[in-house]
Amino acid sequence: MLSFRSNIALILVLTLGKLSAQLIPVQDEVMRQYLCSKFPLAMNAECSLLDTIKAGSQYPSIAKISLINKGIISADEIIYFSNLDTLHLSQNKLTSFPEDISNFRSLDRLALANNLLTSAPNIHYINKVSGDTAVKLVYLQYNKLNSLPPSWYTYNDKTQVVDLYNNELTTIPTFNNYPQIRRLDVRENYLGFESLIPLKSAPTYDIYQFDLFPQKPFPLAVDSVVELGDTVLIDVSTSLNSNEYTLLKNDRNYETNRTGKFTIVINTFMDTAAYWVKIRNDSFPDQSDFLKTEVLKLQFKETPKEEFSEGGNIQVKDIFVFSPDGDGVADSFKIEGEGEVIFYNKAGQEIRTENLPFEWFGKDKNGNRVVPGLYLVKKPKGDFLKVMIAY
Repeated sequence: MLSFRSNIALILVLTLGKLSAQLIPVQDEVMRQYLCSKFPLAMNAECSLLDTIKAGSQYPSIAKISLINKGIISADEIIYFSNLDTLHLSQNKLTSFPEDISNFRSLDRLALANNLLTSAPNIHYINKVSGDTAVKLVYLQYNKLNSLPPSWYTYNDKTQVVDLYNNELTTIPTFNNYPQIRRLDVRENYLGFESLIPLKSAPTYDIYQFDLFPQKPFPLAVDSVVELGDTVLIDVSTSLNSNEYTLLKNDRNYETNRTGKFTIVINTFMDTAAYWVKIRNDSFPDQSDFLKTEVLKLQFKETPKEEFSEGGNIQVKDIFVFSPDGDGVADSFKIEGEGEVIFYNKAGQEIRTENLPFEWFGKDKNGNRVVPGLYLVKKPKGDFLKVMIAY
């Protein structure tokens, strides 16, 4: 029978045993094989579980883990190697990485580029041994980051390099409270001038390398399917009065204003073009420092089907199309039959009256060429034909 003192000793042994062996499974097979090969003292006998306590205590001098382009899907267990100063897991298939990396005592370099991350880890954190610390060199380019944790917005006097190139960020810190930063790359995100202007005015902007442009094209939430007579509204306005907006049609300047609001009226087939908006700001005078939207390609609800009427006119759906430009192709609109026809413009104004049969070359009753657009022809029985002049 065990004495009271023996019971206490047994309890202590069992308790210490639990504290010295916190075993967790290693999720990724490549990671498991790597840890078994490089850090066997941190793995269990079957080499399937990681002892989180031994990962730090058994390797006090470990400085670097580098696993590049290995197809790794999960690397959460790596945070228990607390003595790392360099962690390089770029060009893998990570969809997540622990936000809390406070187990690292003095991680200097964190490279997670070319993965599938949608959220970023803390780079400024408190370690229970080393205290207030931050990663010096941070590489998160070519991911899918759409937000940064609150710790990124706090004062950080250690981080020197931040690479966020080619992500999906819409807001970022000003980095004015990063006194040691010497390189920042935020190109190819979705950052508006609201986020970029504070970076431009940062005290370190002229001293260090701040890469801000180009940004990814902003999406246009506009229906691209139209009909004749439709009005398309484009609104890319912001709260900034210092923005200048230019609407381009087929890459040519169409309209410029300071409101960011544009109206496109679909009067002719030529109005179904490719539109996009270029945005400049008074704080960025360089020709390459601008933002742009995605291209909006307007198209009709149904693909026009060409047919030939008895008069030889090309008919698109219920609209006859011709181009009186003298090139010998569809230069006129022919109407067969008997009786009188009246031509109206889109505003309902009569422009000429003729007796059938008649061939129209796109001129009004005074012999002046009419503008391109939609016209109505009233037939003897009272029904109308739709005629489109397009050049």
